[in-house]
Amino acid sequence: MKRILNILCISLLCMGYWGCSADESTENPRSFTTLETAEQAVITTREGLTKYFAVTSNTSWTVKAQDSWVHITPQSGNNGTTTVALTVDPAASDDPRGSGLFFSSGNSVVQFSVPVFQMTQDDLVVSPDAVPTVTKEGTTLHFTVASYNEYEVDTNCDWITTEPVRAISPQIAAYTFTVPANEGRGRSTRITFTGKAGTASTEVTVTQEGVKLIPDKEGATIKGEVTCESIPMEGVVVSDGFEVTTTDKDGCYWLASKKKNGSVFISIPGGYMVDTDGSIPSFWQATTATPNVVEEHSFSLRREPNTQHILLATTDPHMANRYNYNKTYTDTPQYRNDFRGDIDAFVREHGTKNVYAICLGDLTWDIYWYDKGTLYTLENYRKEIENFPVPYFQVMGNHDYDMKFTDDFEAAGAFRRIIGPTYYSFNLGDVHYVVLDNMYYINKNEDRSHDTYVDDEQLAWLKKDLEHVDKSKPVFVCMHCSAYAITGVSNNKVNVTPNFKNSGTAALGDCFKGFASVHYLTGDTHINRAVANEDMPAGYGNIFEHNMGAVCASWWWTGYISQNSICKDGSEGGYMVFTNNGSDVKWRWKGMKVDAGKQFRSYDMNVVKNHYDTDASVKAFLQKYPLRSRYAACKANTVYINVWNWDSGWQISVKENGQPLTVTQIRAEDPLHNLSYDIPRTASNGSLTSSFATYNTTHIFSVEAASATSTLEIEVKDRFGVPYTESMTRPKAFTTHME
Repeated sequence: MKRILNILCISLLCMGYWGCSADESTENPRSFTTLETAEQAVITTREGLTKYFAVTSNTSWTVKAQDSWVHITPQSGNNGTTTVALTVDPAASDDPRGSGLFFSSGNSVVQFSVPVFQMTQDDLVVSPDAVPTVTKEGTTLHFTVASYNEYEVDTNCDWITTEPVRAISPQIAAYTFTVPANEGRGRSTRITFTGKAGTASTEVTVTQEGVKLIPDKEGATIKGEVTCESIPMEGVVVSDGFEVTTTDKDGCYWLASKKKNGSVFISIPGGYMVDTDGSIPSFWQATTATPNVVEEHSFSLRREPNTQHILLATTDPHMANRYNYNKTYTDTPQYRNDFRGDIDAFVREHGTKNVYAICLGDLTWDIYWYDKGTLYTLENYRKEIENFPVPYFQVMGNHDYDMKFTDDFEAAGAFRRIIGPTYYSFNLGDVHYVVLDNMYYINKNEDRSHDTYVDDEQLAWLKKDLEHVDKSKPVFVCMHCSAYAITGVSNNKVNVTPNFKNSGTAALGDCFKGFASVHYLTGDTHINRAVANEDMPAGYGNIFEHNMGAVCASWWWTGYISQNSICKDGSEGGYMVFTNNGSDVKWRWKGMKVDAGKQFRSYDMNVVKNHYDTDASVKAFLQKYPLRSRYAACKANTVYINVWNWDSGWQISVKENGQPLTVTQIRAEDPLHNLSYDIPRTASNGSLTSSFATYNTTHIFSVEAASATSTLEIEVKDRFGVPYTESMTRPKAFTTHME
């Protein structure tokens, strides 16, 4: 139901007070009680006011102000006429606000209110601006609306009735809405007050309890409803990891579930969000009954317009609260100070609105679940992220299995119980996110080994899930292990090969045939390695893989040894920032404690080679590892440029004295990681493993300058045309804290 009102004309309807009074008896005139004021309503500007008016009564009376910014003196009086002073404080913000004065006679026979509003010419103020949930028995709702301009009122439903509007003043009207008893399911609506001609608008949500009756269906073992503000949500995808269904017009769903995975979850629709348990979104619930027993699981959404949103993609924190040989803790302080400190700073800058995060696995470090010095498990990790500033989705990594089990399903049991499903989906705005477990745990003799691929059960579920996804919209596939590897570089082009076991990479990619844009988000390697659409094998050009550097960088080692945070490929330890606006997706790497504009590092190889030739610790390192890089092949005046998040869509140019230099993509070890980890670790009699050692990366570029002392102008542009520059003054220092 909708009525259009011109508030300037309402005074013609009726004049009276907003409230109620005693019945007037003609049989006993002496029982009359009078209480009236010279003001029926007060409107003031943001500057506030002080005014005086009369209160006339034939009995004692009291008055109270609803809010602390409204003051009335005196607050009581006796029979006769009393002059009172009303003061409204200056506005504390640009937001309009409403309050009221509540008058009562001494015997409470007469009660009424004088509304007080502080607003501008274009504001529309509704008081109250929120109401509590209405019981199933129903109630009557009263609103006072102030506006200088024309507006519309709409209940947006057919079960709320409206009484005739009362005019309190030419600018203020009183509304009465009746909510009848509800014998059905819970329901909700919004009473909207919409200003015309560009003026402000507001809405008040009215939610009413009801009788919840979800009937059983033959074969269904899980049932429930999905609502938003008690409004049934139709078309929400619900799954147990095997069966996939959607809610009907009443918001109800039914699943014929065998309950193997022990959970039921919703695929959060775009434009909505769920509450969080700590920081982990509550999109899932554990199933508790036996397979043949019907159980009910319902979910509640809240509206959260997120067509524009930011995703912070993190990976491999490897939390263990472990200490080094000298009993100095290596990971926890760095996690809190470096990673969380950087995340918290990001949120302070951008706010929490429509910012989300995901961790792509290796939340913990399995061996430390049972290490007597730490006993750090997934429970400890969950507690660590309780106060994460934004909703934080989680992915299982190969170090998140319970190493005391050899069966893949059993080994993942702790993750399912403590964190949630190992595979699921959700939506943020127009982007569909899929989380997969792409590891199969072998763990022979507690070697913690695994194969890498997506098993048939997940692929079957994925195909069902994607049936409900618009193929023109972006899809993000979040998993721990990379789908593709880069084996080398030739002619400034990377060589790419599938990384899953057998034909597993193709089997996953085939699920996305016909989709316009697919992004794989992966971790595990502790390096940045992008495989762009144009570099994908034939038939999979709609896929872009972002294999990301780690939060822990090199397992927190460089932070401990050299007080920096460097991944094996020389990238700054950090996370990826994806900015999504509808179907438009952009991204950049964000190094921890590093300015967002820092996307590469340059090396003066003259200085690096001199350090290698003269430093005793380097000589000891090369004696122990003679096959490691000596950078001997670098010609005089060579400069290396390591572009951390490079892909084939980037452009790199270098000028010396205004003249462009030839830029060549090479495969090489990053000098700074060698200096920060490999060399000092060897000097302290520590052992190197292939997992920790400097990686031979393909996102290093080489130029040869004519002079050893000239300044080089370096410009690096990402695939979105954003430039990052350095005026490189040489000789450039080579230290663990170099720029």
